[in-house]
Amino acid sequence: MYKKLTPSSSAPVQFSSNLVDSLNSNTETDSSRARSLELQIQERVAQELERIRAREQQTLAEIEKRIASSKPSAPAPASGVSYPAGSLNLDAPRIPFAGRESYVAPAPAAVEAVPVNRELSRESVNSEIEELRAKLDGRKKLMELDPGLEKARMDVVGCLRLNDRRPLDCWKEVEDFKREVARLEEGFVDRIVG
Repeated sequence: MYKKLTPSSSAPVQFSSNLVDSLNSNTETDSSRARSLELQIQERVAQELERIRAREQQTLAEIEKRIASSKPSAPAPASGVSYPAGSLNLDAPRIPFAGRESYVAPAPAAVEAVPVNRELSRESVNSEIEELRAKLDGRKKLMELDPGLEKARMDVVGCLRLNDRRPLDCWKEVEDFKREVARLEEGFVDRIVG
């Protein structure tokens, strides 16, 4: 039914000169396509973050406006009681931020007035952040990298940068790196096991 093809065919394979020219003139490599894709992803993430920040700012402004315009009312209802849509009570269900539509909740019937001291909270948060940064900067690394491993890693990186169109030419450097990692793994196992 099917004719079996043999590798010793007598007809030579020929390609059109247009195909050969287009393949030779194509400068796009796997690494350049990967970089392009990475840049597109980063741009999309930045756009989404900006959209979320704008949405949060809008919601924060609405909440502050409601708090400023509200009058003190009765204490919060006990559990098991339903809350009006858009309620500022912390026990009330939250409105999701992920939607693309602009949702404006109806004004609640009564909202407790809560004093907000934004400057004090910003200062305290900023001071805590600075303290944590100082602690992180003061910490030493758990373990310095082995010089042999670091050299092998830099050799692989250098070779890949040099041969960005032919990454398979870096097989020797990759093997050296693997050998260094295996040596360190053996040393770690020996220290743990005894």
